[in-house]
This record gives sequence, structure tokens and C-alpha cells, in this order.
Amino acid sequence: MQDKQQNKLRIVHFNDVYNIEENKEEPVGGISRFVTAVRQIRNQKNQNECLTLFSGDAYSPSAMSSLYDGVQMIEPLNAIGIDAACLGNHELDYDLDEIINLTQQNNFPWIMSNVLNTLTDSNIANTLEYFIMEKNGFKIGIMGIAEEEWLGVITTISPEVIEYEDFIECAKRLSKNLREKHKCDIVIALSHMRNPNDIKLGQNVPDIDFILGGHDHIKHLQQLNDQGTLFLKSGTDFKMFSYFDLEQLDEQQIAENLKSNPEENVFIIKNKWKVTINFVEITKEYEREPEIQKHVEYYVELSKKEQEKIIGYLEEDLDTRFSYLRTHESPFGNFFTDICKIEMGGDIAIINTGTFRSDCIFQQGFMKFEMINKILPILDTIVMIEVSGEKIHQALENSVSKYPGFDGRFPSISGIKFTFDADLPKGQRIKKQDIYINGEVIDYDRNYKTVVKYFLSLGKDGYDMLENCKYIIDEENGTPHMDIVKNFFYSFKREQKNKENYDQAQIRLSQIGIDSLQNIPNDDEEQIQQQMQRFPRRLYKRPSIRLSDNFIQRIENTQNNRLEQVMEMEQEHKQINKFDIYQNQKIIYSFKQHPETQEKVISIKPKIENRIIVLNEKQVKY
Repeated sequence: MQDKQQNKLRIVHFNDVYNIEENKEEPVGGISRFVTAVRQIRNQKNQNECLTLFSGDAYSPSAMSSLYDGVQMIEPLNAIGIDAACLGNHELDYDLDEIINLTQQNNFPWIMSNVLNTLTDSNIANTLEYFIMEKNGFKIGIMGIAEEEWLGVITTISPEVIEYEDFIECAKRLSKNLREKHKCDIVIALSHMRNPNDIKLGQNVPDIDFILGGHDHIKHLQQLNDQGTLFLKSGTDFKMFSYFDLEQLDEQQIAENLKSNPEENVFIIKNKWKVTINFVEITKEYEREPEIQKHVEYYVELSKKEQEKIIGYLEEDLDTRFSYLRTHESPFGNFFTDICKIEMGGDIAIINTGTFRSDCIFQQGFMKFEMINKILPILDTIVMIEVSGEKIHQALENSVSKYPGFDGRFPSISGIKFTFDADLPKGQRIKKQDIYINGEVIDYDRNYKTVVKYFLSLGKDGYDMLENCKYIIDEENGTPHMDIVKNFFYSFKREQKNKENYDQAQIRLSQIGIDSLQNIPNDDEEQIQQQMQRFPRRLYKRPSIRLSDNFIQRIENTQNNRLEQVMEMEQEHKQINKFDIYQNQKIIYSFKQHPETQEKVISIKPKIENRIIVLNEKQVKY
């Protein structure tokens, strides 16, 4: 038992931060006020008594990240005084080289325990498997845990490069290792998962003391399992953080068998720790930290100049006037819904034309970033929901219900063709047999993977039939619509990088004699089996191993199954290659070389395809 003066610890936690600027409404947030608030809380204690932990999602997405690929976030993160962080899914919005470049410039370690890079046999993006530190005499072991669900929406890294370990099995393995081998007093899981998976983690791995989560942008506090594992999330976007004070119980307190008092945010953990939780909102009462505020103002000003950056080329003038977009099928609407559908992997896409705000005609020629910002100035996320054919019919009826009125619910669509009669009453303008999805008449009993804005999935703009539809890709795992456009125009560069990674991954995956077994004794079946179960993607075969016939047969069966999986992945890679899809569907028209920069950019020539046919067309009403 430690001395009374050395039995305390303060932990600061935050998660999911995107915008360094502050908001107009309270809590205003903003990184400069956030740094001030965190420093005040830390300075109340000796620095050896404090540690600050972060649960992922910082480098993307935001309007500035679209311009600067996350670089604007490096200095602010370093100013906070973070001791350790785990990756979030949006860190992997970038390819591996990009995210490694960002995280290597941080003054704290990044952890991702259960996601492996198959090219290097190391944890993804050069992260640590776990991290151990000492504070005020306590030895603290920290792991970083991800759920498998968000790996499925990564678009910038070839799937062959990523190997996933079940988060419960990983946490069991690491908590045992941290307790028994490294003699840690406290085990913390930094997680980036949905609440149900965090709860499952706590229920199945009671040896973890604290689960400090992200991914859900909420304030959450809950005690799990009989051991009292504490699970919390601490808001979002520099508007909130939490801090909690740990006090190690003395022998008398242990004998008293103290109980938690959730109403007072006081918890007893494993009859060993008394923990008092506090949540802090970042309001205007906190002063801006001067140096960080200069950093914010610099990037706000710089972003104005970045609007001049060339991203693509227009082969023809592009009409984005409200009077046109909100009453007709439009070339830009077709282009945007097509790339949304491809990016998200949907059957169809429906985007309300109120999304497009530029209200002008863009001239043929090289496209600047400011053009995309003019068209899509309002931040929103593209998601994918499961919608029945009957509800899709209802959604389309809503989309033309205000015609010929000047209304933003009028649709841009991909994967759909339909005819509506403007003379018929609202809600009865479209016949079922006049709706085609990917060439076939709509099936009321079938569910379609439908790509929409998050705004529409909430039932807004009259699309109440979409509310409560099952999310296939929800807001957190979705993609900002600005990034979808950016990803399209940058797909040429990323395709070259992905081909390199894919080729290297195939060599690595099919390799006989993986290095990771070479330090395992030749006759240790248990260790080999554990390694195979942890990362089944890898093939193991060493002629020198001395194992039972049955075990060798199991290895051979695993290898045969794995070879089939490798072949399936090769086919999958061909199927999900978005760059090829863009070219095959003529969304990429050609390439143009800028005369000054000599950079090759994608050119587009979107067109009308009779996706929306209007019978008894009316004059537009303003």
C-alpha cells in the first residue's frame, strides 16, 4: 500500500474532435479555449498525478481537413498534453503513409491493439499494441481497441493490408499480459466503438478497470460487471471533456466494503479504487490560449487561399442554378449521386437538390476547390440505409410533391429511373410500373441499399418515410459529402498507391514461412494455435516444426481455406476498385494536365440520362 500522499491520480479524457474553430452557440468549444480548460484542471494537481487520454477521431473529417489533410490538427493536439491516444476510424480516412506522417509529428504515442498491417506484421499505421507508463507510483497499462464494423467502411487502404483481431479476445490477452507480466496496477482500454460493443467488452473482460470510449459523440457514464469496470464517453468536438480522480482505498475502507453512488458520480472500482467523475463544458468563461488562437486564425485565413487550388476540369459549362436543379434532372445531380452511390456501395442514391447551394453556372475549364465549397457549403454526411421498395416509391412521391414549385426536396438520383405526371394529385404522380431500379421494375417487398444524406435519414424535408430505417452505414461511419467529391478527384493518385499496396499484400499473404512464428518453439502447439487464431489471414508452414499429425492436418486445412479466401479477396479487390468503376461508367471523362503545375487531374462531362421524365411539364413557380 502506498503512502497516503501518493495514492491519488487524476485522468483527463476526451474523444472525437474535428473542428479547431469555435461555435457561435454555447458551449462554444474551440481548441484554444479547450486547451485553457484542460490546463486548468491539470494544474490543480502535481503533473506526476495527472494523465490525459484521447479516444480517437481528430484528423478527419472537417472542412479544414478536406483542405489540409489533417495537418491543422497536429499543433493543437500537441498543446493539450496528451499522454496516449488510440486511433479512430476517421484517422484511416487517409492512406497509411498519410496517417503515419501525421501521427509521427505528435508528441504522444498512438495505440491500436487489434488491427494489424499485413505488409509489416506490425500494428496498423505504426501504432503501439499497448503502452505502459508510471504516474505517482502507479503502473498503468493502456490498450487501444477498435470494432470490426468501422473497418468495413475504410476506402483509402486496400482491405488486404488490414488484419483484424476480435476485440474481446485481444483485450483478454492484453489485460492478462499487462497484469501478470508487466505488473500493472491499472488497466485502461481506450476504445473507438459503439456503446453496445463497449458494454460487451466490459462484461467479457472484467480485468479492465476503465473503458474510455469514443465513436459515439455523447456524454456517457456507466459501471459494468460485478468488478465495477467504469465505462465513459466524454462528448465531442472540443465542447466537453471529463476528468476523474482516483483514490486508492486504504485497508479500513476496503473492510467497510464501500458502495458506488452514481447520483453523485462517485464509484467504487473492484473494492480498490474510489473514483469521482466530473464533466467540463467548454464555454466562453474559458479564455482563449493565445498561441493556439493564433494557430486557429492562421488556418482560417489560409483556408481562404486554399480555395484557389485546382482539383479537376470541366469539359462543359455546368448549370447549378436553383431554377434548374430543383425542377429538372441535372448533369451535376447525376454526377454527385453517382459518386455517392459508388463510394458508399449502395444500390441507389437519392439526394435532395436543396443540398446544392451555388445557384450559378460554372464555366468550362479547370475547377478550383472553391467551386465545390460553393456547391456544398453546408456540412452533412452521406449515409446508407435499408429501404423497402414501397418506401422508395413514397420517397419519390415526396420528392416531386411540390413540383412545379421551387423546392429543395426535388431529387437527384442514381440507380433509379422514374416517370411522374405533373397533372396528377400530389402523392399519386408516380405509378409503380414506372419506377426502375438498375433496369428492373421496383419490387415493393425487396430492401434496397439506399444512399442518402444523414439529414434525409432523419425524415427531414418531407422524407419521413426514411426515418427509423435501418442504418447500414450510419452518420459516424459515413462520409462527408465534400470528402466524397474530393475522394473522386483524388482517386487517380490514390489508385496508383493502392495498386502498390495491393501487390505487396498479395506477396505477403501468399508467403510460405511467415516470420511471426520463428520465435515460437517448434513443438509449442498452443502458441502456434493462438497465433493462428489471432490472425487467421496469415499462412503458417515451417518444415522444421515437430507437431502431431492431427495438428498438422489442422494447419493444412487452415491453409487451404486461406488460399480460397485470398482468391476471394482478389476478386473482391477487382469489384470494389472505385477508380475502375468511375472509368467504366464514364464518370471520369478524361484527364487534363494543368499548364502551370503540370499536374494531371480528372476531367468530367456529366450529362442527362432521362432518369427523371416529366409528363405534362409545367412552368416553374418561384
